[in-house]
Amino acid sequence: MFQVPLGRRRFALAAAASAATLAVPSLAQSAWPSKPIRIIVPYTPGGFTDQMARLVQIGLQQRLGQPVVVDNRPGANSLIGVDAVAKAAPDGTTFGVVIAAYSANTTLYPKLPYDPAKDIVGVSLMGISPLLAAVNNDAPFKTGRELIAYARANPGKISFGSSGNGSAAHLTSELWKSLTQTYMTHIPYRGAVPALTDLMGGQIQLFL
Repeated sequence: MFQVPLGRRRFALAAAASAATLAVPSLAQSAWPSKPIRIIVPYTPGGFTDQMARLVQIGLQQRLGQPVVVDNRPGANSLIGVDAVAKAAPDGTTFGVVIAAYSANTTLYPKLPYDPAKDIVGVSLMGISPLLAAVNNDAPFKTGRELIAYARANPGKISFGSSGNGSAAHLTSELWKSLTQTYMTHIPYRGAVPALTDLMGGQIQLFL
């Protein structure tokens, strides 16, 4: 179990996410928590990261006897939500859930609104998730081989969605494009839910 010091730093729950495990502060710290806990999710409600946070929410409420609120702050490839964590009162009651985009943002943006080395500290790995490819039902490909063949024959015609620039889905798709020598158009979203909505509606053909 990890002990969470109630010092100057805010906390980020490191989530690459799937197995719902979370270390909580030692109960020997009887003064913590003295008020409701907030878990900031930098993505839209209903997506994978949000669902993981809500699993943790249930467990924390049962164990700590304090209300736990999930606060969705989507946008700017998670910068808005993570910045809210960094600027929260350093009293140990504000947590954030971060995934691959959190690490990627340090190279994607020349200047961040927070210092990831000083303002955020990791608490626990929540889990690890595989990436699965989903296609629109009307897409002219149903298998991986058919997708590669179609993408090679129609450069740029396939639009694929991700939960944002620098997300695991985005970076994996770019690697896949390089390995298969294909070209597809990337459409970044503010989370998985709006991307899946557009996938079902036919606005994009592929989502990872």
